[in-house]
Amino acid sequence: MRTTGANSASGRPHPAVLTDFDDTAAVQNVAELLLKRFGAPDWMDVRQRFPGDGHIDLKEYQEITFRAIQADRATMQAYVKEHANLRPYFRELWGFCQTNDFPMAVVSQGLDFYIQALLDKEGLGRVPIYAVNPKVPKR
Repeated sequence: MRTTGANSASGRPHPAVLTDFDDTAAVQNVAELLLKRFGAPDWMDVRQRFPGDGHIDLKEYQEITFRAIQADRATMQAYVKEHANLRPYFRELWGFCQTNDFPMAVVSQGLDFYIQALLDKEGLGRVPIYAVNPKVPKR
């Protein structure tokens, strides 16, 4: 996928649209939504070690907190589909990008499985996702 360069029809630069996910494309922080519902009781303690003191980075925080979840991915994906929402006009932005041949993708430190679930719910499963694929059991 070419993300920059001249548009052959107009000679103008060809933009790409990249968006974050939690609290950006999604109305809420979907990771926190899942942790509040399915997380271990101490997930907030782990969060206190991130990011300020430098003991753990975001990827490690996610792996620790999501590894402790007993729900399987299918259960979490169903919960996302029921309780999370994309921002108004996200679908229209995707349509605009498709119509105008602008590449668009979600680029996020969020976890791929819950991003995909919400995009699928909205009929936007074709939006490319570049996100964390955690080392967490799929159960």
